[in-house]
Amino acid sequence: MNFFRLVRLFLVSIALLAGANCSGASHSNGAGGAPDDDLSPADDDSSPDDDDDDDFVWSQMPGSFAALFAVWGSASSDVYAVGGATNNGNEQSAIVHFDGSRWIPIKSGEGPFYLTAISGTSAANVIAVGKGGQSAILRFDGAAWVNVSVADGLGFLQGVWAASEAEFFVVSYEKTDGIAGRFDGANWTIFEDNLPPLLFAVWGASPSDVFIGGYGISHFDGNVWTSAPGIDDTEMYCSFWGSSATDVFAVGNPGSPDAGPFTAPAYPSVIVHYDGQSWSEMRRNATDVLSGIWGTSPTDVFAVGGSEAAENIWQDTILHYDGSSWSVMDRGSFPVYLRNAWGSSPGDVFAVGYDANFAAGVILHYGPPE
Repeated sequence: MNFFRLVRLFLVSIALLAGANCSGASHSNGAGGAPDDDLSPADDDSSPDDDDDDDFVWSQMPGSFAALFAVWGSASSDVYAVGGATNNGNEQSAIVHFDGSRWIPIKSGEGPFYLTAISGTSAANVIAVGKGGQSAILRFDGAAWVNVSVADGLGFLQGVWAASEAEFFVVSYEKTDGIAGRFDGANWTIFEDNLPPLLFAVWGASPSDVFIGGYGISHFDGNVWTSAPGIDDTEMYCSFWGSSATDVFAVGNPGSPDAGPFTAPAYPSVIVHYDGQSWSEMRRNATDVLSGIWGTSPTDVFAVGGSEAAENIWQDTILHYDGSSWSVMDRGSFPVYLRNAWGSSPGDVFAVGYDANFAAGVILHYGPPE
């Protein structure tokens, strides 16, 4: 089983999501002790007065969800997870919202489609994209989710990055040659030159400093796209996160666009880093498949995915970077494959994905034990 087989989960019939109740993350310092504000997983303060992340855990949030592919929020009490299901050949999108207390299903616009990525700039500007019987772009304006007109030819949208209240970038898995789009609030600009094949991810530090990933990485300077030097174009880069234009992380898995999107091997996974001048490899591993990366700072970064414990049996993988090295936070505690992560702080992180049979979605939370 390989990374690209996971994409075919849309062909599997899975149940629609239902509402779920859970407790939101909270943090308090030990009574009588000086506050300890270091919430990073690398913190090793074990004094009796410490009540931070030394005791933090990953736990599964209760509830019934469709397969979930992405998560984003504006605050700890305003988090969205998106995904979908294919039932009897019909795609059905799913959006669930966490208000700090419980996950609630949200009516998500006209179908049929499922949602693969989400990004935003505020509680009143959230963009979700996907593909089904039609390309799908939904925008939440603080009051309702509405359909955004999609440019012709974009097809299977796999990534989105909200650059401002009006502007966003999308990338498509539709064409082997690569296709991306930029919407300025009124008009579309379509890009097809100097792009990696089969695009999967997009992230930017500004509208004139944007990275996209597929089989390789390209950079947009506001005028033209250029291929990233030093990047192996047999790697499928599927997620970006950066703290600034000179501190950008990406995760990927190897393959070959010539072999087709569902046939390339998945191992080993790779994590690369951009320092403003060049990309360099940080970690390569023959066990994990990595699909998502997110962080709070250059010394607090999470990468998520999974590993195959046995045929058709997957277990979670969660890695953490402390500014010096990558370490395994969790591997195998949950029988799920994780696709994406987001958090409001180092001690309040969400990871979403689905079970090995694509029969249900899952939401994990990192924070104080319940």
